[in-house]
Amino acid sequence: MDKVQNLEEEVNTLKKEVHRLTEIEEYAHRLKSDFEHFKQVTKRENQRVYASANESLLNKMIPVITNFERALKYMDIENPPKEVEMIIKGVQMIYQSFINTLESEGLRKIDATPGEKYDPFEQEIADKVPSADKEEHTILEVVENGYKFNEKVLKPVRVKVTVLPGEDDSSKKTGEE
Repeated sequence: MDKVQNLEEEVNTLKKEVHRLTEIEEYAHRLKSDFEHFKQVTKRENQRVYASANESLLNKMIPVITNFERALKYMDIENPPKEVEMIIKGVQMIYQSFINTLESEGLRKIDATPGEKYDPFEQEIADKVPSADKEEHTILEVVENGYKFNEKVLKPVRVKVTVLPGEDDSSKKTGEE
């Protein structure tokens, strides 16, 4: 009888040990799951911080792009002397390298073409030109290029658009009242 009782006690002890080991195993699985979740959250947060830092940097670089574009616009001389031609080519190469670098980080130029309709989500009106020939809010000219980063507009395209004759004057009068 003692043997049976000892065996029963040993079985109970083993059952308790199995139960304790099962709890430890479940706890280990929960810890592993929590850790995997933590890694995913941390990775997403790091990506968000990285994107935010890139956005900030690219925002600071847009005025540099604009100044490069202005300089290149005025360097377009039909028959420049050889020395000036070399300088122009050098500046164009630097500009293109700069643009390629920024594009590799996610910066994209916003397309705007004369003749298209004005898009207030990506464009800003720099000037209004009265015209009876063209449909209202048609782009006449791109004044300054605009840029996006990850579908977010950092700088809208500045454009000249058409308005109905007399509309531009009436909007000024209402704005003064």
